[in-house]
Amino acid sequence: MAPDRATQAVRAKLESTSYVFEKLWGLVTDIRNLRIALDRVRRNRGARTGGVDRVTVRQVLDSGGERFLADVRAELRSGAFRPMPVRQVLIPKAGKPGKFWPLGIPTVKDRVIQAAMKNILEPIFEAGFYPTSYGFRPGRSVHGAIAQLKTLLLPRGMKRWGTAEKPPFSWAIEGDIKGCTLENRLRVANPVLRGWANFYKHAWGAKRVFVSIDDHVWWTVLRWLRKKHHRSPNWQIYAQYTWRKPRGRMKRWRDGTTKLVSISSTRVCPFHIGWQKPPLFASTSMESPVRNERRTPGSARGIRKPRGATRG
Repeated sequence: MAPDRATQAVRAKLESTSYVFEKLWGLVTDIRNLRIALDRVRRNRGARTGGVDRVTVRQVLDSGGERFLADVRAELRSGAFRPMPVRQVLIPKAGKPGKFWPLGIPTVKDRVIQAAMKNILEPIFEAGFYPTSYGFRPGRSVHGAIAQLKTLLLPRGMKRWGTAEKPPFSWAIEGDIKGCTLENRLRVANPVLRGWANFYKHAWGAKRVFVSIDDHVWWTVLRWLRKKHHRSPNWQIYAQYTWRKPRGRMKRWRDGTTKLVSISSTRVCPFHIGWQKPPLFASTSMESPVRNERRTPGSARGIRKPRGATRG
C-alpha cells in the first residue's frame, strides 16, 4: 500500500467513532513506555512519599531502575502482577478546622503501571472529548471552564443585553449537581426527624410540637426550592417535587424514590414501666433452686418445699 493511502486509512480509522483500538497490551508493556512512566512518577511532587511498603522513587532508582522496569514488565506479561493496597493519609482541609479529605498513595510499582496505562489510553480518549469538556483533562482547569462560560454568556464585541432582550445563553450548569439535589437533602433530614420523633413521642404535648416541626420543615424545603428554581412558578415546583396520598389534600415533598418523613403521624402515648424488659442475667433459670426468682428467696412461696409437705 502506498504511504499516502496508508496515512489516509489510518486517519479514517481515527476519525471513525465506531473504530475499536486493539492490541494495546503490547504498547502498555513496552519497555520504552515503562521508562517514560517511571520518569513521570519521578518528576511528580509525591515522588518522595512511599506507599504501604514505604519504598520511594529514589530508593528504586538507587537499587537499579532498569532492573526494576524489567521485573515490572515480566510480571505484566506473565499475568502475575497484583496491585498492592493503597496507603491512606488524611489531609486537613484549608479553612475547615477538624475536617480532612482522604488521600490514597499507591506503591511506586503501582504508580508506574498506572502511568504506563495513561500514556496509551489518554490520547485515545482525548481525541473523542468535546472542546468544551474541562473535567480531569491535561492542560485544562476550572479557570478555563469559567473563561469559556464568560465567552459564551457575553461574547466580545456583543452589545449589552437589556431587560427586554434575551441573550442566546442564559444558564450555567453547576458542576457538582449530585450534591445539591432535594433527594440528598431528604436523605440527610429523614434520619434526624425519625430520631427526634422516636425519642420525644412519649413527652407531654409531643403531638403539637411534631405538627409545628412538620410545618417548619415543609416551608423550609419550599424556600430552598424557590431559590434553586427562582424562575419557576410554584405550580411547576409542586408538580415536580410533591405527591399526595389517595384521597388526600396535603402535598408532601418527594424527589425520586425518597420522600420526606412526616413525624406528625407518629403515634404519641405515655411511657409505661411495664414496657421495660429485664436484662438477660435477671431472667428465670431452670437450674436455680428457687422456682420463681421474682419472689424473694426464703419467703413462704419462693422456696422449694420438701416432697409431701403441706401448709399448716
